[in-house]
Amino acid sequence: MLVNEFYFLHVQGSIIGLSASIAVLQTQCIAMDVGIAAAQSTATAAAATGAANSGLISTLQSQVVKLEGDSAMLTSDMATVKSEQTTIKVDAAQVATDLKKFKLAQGFADASLQGQITDLQVEKADKETTYTKLEVDAYFVAQTDTNNQLNGGILQLGSSKADQITTYSITDVDTKLALKANVVDVNTSLGLKSDKTYVDTGFNLYGSQLTTLKTRADNVDILNTTQNTNITNLQNSTTTLNNGMTTAFSRLQVIDNLNTQQSNSIVSLTNDNTTNKTDISTLKSDTTTLKAKCTEIEGINTVQTTDIVALKTRCTDIETLNTTQDSIIEIHTGNFGQINDNFTDVWGRLDKIETTDLDGVTRRLDLIDVNVGDMMPIVHYLSEQNPLTQQKIAALETDNTTNKTNIANLTTRANEQDQTNLTFGGKITTLQTNDTKQNNDIYNINNNVITIGNSVTAINTRVTNLETFVYNLYSRGTGWYKEGDFVTCYGTISIGGGGQPTVYYAVTMVEVFHYSVTVKRGSNSGGGCDVLYAEPGLSSMLITHDYASNAYISWGNWQVKGRWR
Repeated sequence: MLVNEFYFLHVQGSIIGLSASIAVLQTQCIAMDVGIAAAQSTATAAAATGAANSGLISTLQSQVVKLEGDSAMLTSDMATVKSEQTTIKVDAAQVATDLKKFKLAQGFADASLQGQITDLQVEKADKETTYTKLEVDAYFVAQTDTNNQLNGGILQLGSSKADQITTYSITDVDTKLALKANVVDVNTSLGLKSDKTYVDTGFNLYGSQLTTLKTRADNVDILNTTQNTNITNLQNSTTTLNNGMTTAFSRLQVIDNLNTQQSNSIVSLTNDNTTNKTDISTLKSDTTTLKAKCTEIEGINTVQTTDIVALKTRCTDIETLNTTQDSIIEIHTGNFGQINDNFTDVWGRLDKIETTDLDGVTRRLDLIDVNVGDMMPIVHYLSEQNPLTQQKIAALETDNTTNKTNIANLTTRANEQDQTNLTFGGKITTLQTNDTKQNNDIYNINNNVITIGNSVTAINTRVTNLETFVYNLYSRGTGWYKEGDFVTCYGTISIGGGGQPTVYYAVTMVEVFHYSVTVKRGSNSGGGCDVLYAEPGLSSMLITHDYASNAYISWGNWQVKGRWR
């Protein structure tokens, strides 16, 4: 892309040079008109004077010869203008060729393409007055892997990879908002942190680019030193231009001298004046042609509109993906352990998990029936648009690097304490990560409380399901319970070791039809005593057992005697 900018500016430089030549020619023609007008005015006076001025005719005729010589010089200059126009045609063709290469570079089909673009502004496809400005300050080299698949890219300075450019910006001129995208170093797979923007010193070859470069310097703080070289070269170019101007000025002096000597002109010069007007008309015609060529060059720019719009569309797609990266919920289950056959119907299966999207659609995930002793597979569930998740990601849409950091935190939180909770929207309200200290792989999803863990499994629901669950569990000789009673729901867990028998004790206490409490096993205090912790805000429960037939569960002022199963 940067090469294209060079060609555009080179063509603009050629046009500026032609405009200067045309201005000189127009000045010469105007000077001739002034001289001719003066000669015509003097001719009237000469006609009134009559034969008294006849001696001046021979002198005036000699001046006409000189004027014809300068007319020949004017013709030669116009030939130069036509030659320059031919050069412009060649440059325009070259620009079209480079634009084709630029499209290849956008598609990463030409990995060796290198170019420079400092300021490219094109019209949008809708032909409105809005413009999109793309600023890229470096070389871009596409990278592919061993399978010739796109693997990212590197923005680099010159032919060296030492100074790598890590950012580019797409600026909306209307809103003045810039979207930054980071370039990842494909060799290290790390996003480079540099916010610097570099401009290649190759600009010093083109003096006409100083205006653009100076404007860019207002936004880039490291260009001041580099510009010194450019300014020096521009001064050299100015010296050459001054030499050319001096030559043109000398020609004007000759014409001015002729005008002075034509003060006693005659009417016979009228015919030459007519010819001179014809030359001026031709010059204007050439100028019109030159403007038409400029329009053609600008027309080439509009071809890029589709590519720029497509790029912006892709950026929107990336932001959309970011909003869903954190919405993956993983539910891990481990071995259910030695569950008594009497409880198979209660503990043996988890039917479904549901989430609700922003659009109100409830999505259901059906799970596989779990048999006693089996390992339940890992279930991945993607909640596409959970409200709270989307709010967290919204602030990170324009910063992929920060987003990656947060995603990493979501992954590493599994190494923190088991009290750490990650909150998501929808019906699933709490996701608790892995407790590495206890190695229980406990994941809680609290809404109609569901707890799935390693060897500790409890499924507690409310109202009808809870009633059925409790009555089914305790109708075998333990009596019925009414609302407000504290009951003990038995689960299984293996404690002890070294040949000690596996014992079972209660893992959950509920208050019927009122609320449910899910407790997690704590550290073993030894001596046949385990402490279970209730959810935040509730008192802890102490379970004691005598490895015989009884277990006692204490909670506040309540103590419930249970039976080993």
